[in-house]
Amino acid sequence: MSIVLPRELVYRVVLPKEWTNTMRPLQDKCDPTPYQDVEALFLSGIGKPIQALFEDFDPVPIGVASLAQVHVGTLKESGKKAAVKLQHPHLAEFCDIDMEMVEVTLGMPALVLCNSAMTLEQYARL
Repeated sequence: MSIVLPRELVYRVVLPKEWTNTMRPLQDKCDPTPYQDVEALFLSGIGKPIQALFEDFDPVPIGVASLAQVHVGTLKESGKKAAVKLQHPHLAEFCDIDMEMVEVTLGMPALVLCNSAMTLEQYARL
């Protein structure tokens, strides 16, 4: 199962609109990782510099979310344009905190739902 479906279910049904409106910018309006860090990340992950694989590589990402950003480049080998998704560095540092927040965030609505006769639809209308 894709992670998108459960995430959208939580966003649309379980969490209050005030929370989801606050968290919505994390999906596509985050600060980008600086290009020099992108180059270092690419080298450590692939083992080659960006210039070795791409004829051109736009240093400005076309999209930036909380976990990753996407750049566009032209592959040297085929000449085809490619979207290159790079995970932000240092995410592992925040993984434990993020998982704790998920448990807390999802635990509250689950507690309400499990301790009442409300359905998900009724909870969403609160």
